[in-house]
Amino acid sequence: MRCFSYIIFVLLWTNCVLQKVSQQMQVAYDDLVNLLTEPEIPTTCGPPPAIGNAMLLSNGRQEFLSGESVIYQCYRLYEMEGTPIAMCENGHWRGVPRCVQTCRANQAGMDRNNIQLRGLTKSTSLRASDYWMEFECKPGFPPCILTKQQLDDRNLLLNDGQRHSEWIRNGHTIEFTCRKGYSIVSPSVRKCVDGNLTLPSCNSSETSIAAAITSRRLPPLVLNSSSPVICPAPRVENGSFFPLWMSYNVEDIIYTTCKPGYMLESHKNISKCTKGGWFPNPKCVRKQCDFPLIENGALSWSNIFYSDVSFPKKVGQTIGFKCNHGFLARNKKHWDRIKCTNFGWDPEPQCYKQCIPPKHLPHGRVTYNYGNTFIDGDEISFNCDMGYYPEHHLPIATCRNNDWFPTMNCVSTDIDPSTG
Repeated sequence: MRCFSYIIFVLLWTNCVLQKVSQQMQVAYDDLVNLLTEPEIPTTCGPPPAIGNAMLLSNGRQEFLSGESVIYQCYRLYEMEGTPIAMCENGHWRGVPRCVQTCRANQAGMDRNNIQLRGLTKSTSLRASDYWMEFECKPGFPPCILTKQQLDDRNLLLNDGQRHSEWIRNGHTIEFTCRKGYSIVSPSVRKCVDGNLTLPSCNSSETSIAAAITSRRLPPLVLNSSSPVICPAPRVENGSFFPLWMSYNVEDIIYTTCKPGYMLESHKNISKCTKGGWFPNPKCVRKQCDFPLIENGALSWSNIFYSDVSFPKKVGQTIGFKCNHGFLARNKKHWDRIKCTNFGWDPEPQCYKQCIPPKHLPHGRVTYNYGNTFIDGDEISFNCDMGYYPEHHLPIATCRNNDWFPTMNCVSTDIDPSTG
């Protein structure tokens, strides 16, 4: 009986051991199957990819282990997007950069235009593609801005005979002339120095003659100093004469000028001492408002028909005039009235060519500050869209002979500043 029990115990123990061994063999089998069916992970990479506008610093190797890296370097005038290092990971190259073209500010052009990059040192002149590049004027080199009002106040004209705003670069010169009836006080050519432009003056022609005598450019004539004194110094009301002596001899000459609003009765500014006295008599009379000749316009029919008896007009009288087709008076209408004053006709009867503003300005817009009717000498301003700037520096154009000068044009900021 004891023997039978022992046999049963041995059989149970053997079965338990066999089951455990069977389980271990199944696990080992499963591991072997997984190992045989799992794909192999590559451990090397082929040649690194070539990218445009760059060179590869790899010594010509054709195979790289996982974890190894290569270095790229962009060509001149190109900038890298990303890091210069690419790494081999499980058979693939990761972190390959790009080299994009950059914009370079031409240093010679910037020097020529007295500008520099805003916020950057002179040696840093590159920006990544699609970035903005800002410029600013170099310190100490401001331009000179000449306005139409400054020219009007001094009776000045530009060398082309026009009056309009002008932008003068530092160190550059500009030449002036005077309006009709005035002469310039030298010199006529002025230079822009650090933003300052000294303007010449214009004197009336009669005043200029007097100044010339005073400076002895026209010396008084004394042709016969031994002649007896027969001409006392004249008394010229509303005027003056030169030279100023107590008395004059025969053949002595004086030069007479009148105050504004007056004119010499003889229309001659030179008088000579004769045995009969001064000839012609140096007398200043109030200017008369004579029949005005209006270019590109005319007076009303009645004034023209009776011009022989209705002129000159007296101070305070008014007349009307009209302008031809395509021309306007100073009041921006086809007709206007003028008044006779102590200084002549006011306003001066003139007809101006009309300018039509552009209906569409590419990459910009025109600003109408004082209506949309423009005549010769008027100015118009305009603004350029973001990324564009005025081709001729100032956003101002002047009406000249039925056209605008300079041409209103907005150009892209991508243009080299040296050509601006």
